[in-house]
Amino acid sequence: IKGSPAYKAGIQAGDLIVGIKRDSDPDGNPLTSEQPTEFTTKGMKTEQALDIILGKPGVPITLVIKRDEEVKDYPLKRGRVSVETVFGT
Repeated sequence: IKGSPAYKAGIQAGDLIVGIKRDSDPDGNPLTSEQPTEFTTKGMKTEQALDIILGKPGVPITLVIKRDEEVKDYPLKRGRVSVETVFGT
């Protein structure tokens, strides 16, 4: 989505999120030693991935993206995503 944190980081339509890396929870609190810092999205439901990715604006997270055959880390800061609405008559 244009203007979103992912868009600003360079993530494109068609890119595949293959992993998620984090240093804090969605609210920005440090993780405990029991909490995982890296996740693979293989076999993960969309809702599970969103629970990890979404959070308080400004909190950093890294998405591991596969584009074609290249896998690359995209660090970004969580933020609000505004979706434009079209009204008709």
